[in-house]
Amino acid sequence: MQDLGTLLRPTRPQADGINDVGQVVGRLISASANLAFIYDGTQMIDLNTILPANSGWQLSEATAINNNGQIVGWGLSQWRGSRHSKCR
Repeated sequence: MQDLGTLLRPTRPQADGINDVGQVVGRLISASANLAFIYDGTQMIDLNTILPANSGWQLSEATAINNNGQIVGWGLSQWRGSRHSKCR
């Protein structure tokens, strides 16, 4: 077991997926929202910060990561107004 840290307080990280090189994905759970994250072995990164500018997505959970670093998760699209999956 390893402490992944957190990006925001108060939040509770929940790990949902890991690949063979030790990258971990999941979500930060808070009272107001969830944020998708990746832990690269040294730091936790909010996946929303690496989306293209003006993508229209707010990623709330990363559920899996493969050995190529491709991530599956959930988010909201401002254009669709509903929850959809997105793969990076």
